[in-house]
Amino acid sequence: METSLVKDIQLILKNYRSHDGTGSFTMTDKRISDWVMQFDESDQDFILSELKYTFNKCYYNKTRTRNLFKILIAKLGEKLE
Repeated sequence: METSLVKDIQLILKNYRSHDGTGSFTMTDKRISDWVMQFDESDQDFILSELKYTFNKCYYNKTRTRNLFKILIAKLGEKLE
């Protein structure tokens, strides 16, 4: 398993559920590694690579979501003027 892929995914998801205030969940390299180990070793790098690609395109953390809403609200405001 390529550890750089695991680290890249962890960095993308590092704030996952950080907003819930409980502090009971942290996305770690170990958590990702343990999860991907359920698959055949020959498939692990492919799965990690696809997850990294998908999360880069589709995962919106709190900051990214706020920025998206700010842009949308500004665009809507322009149309109303």
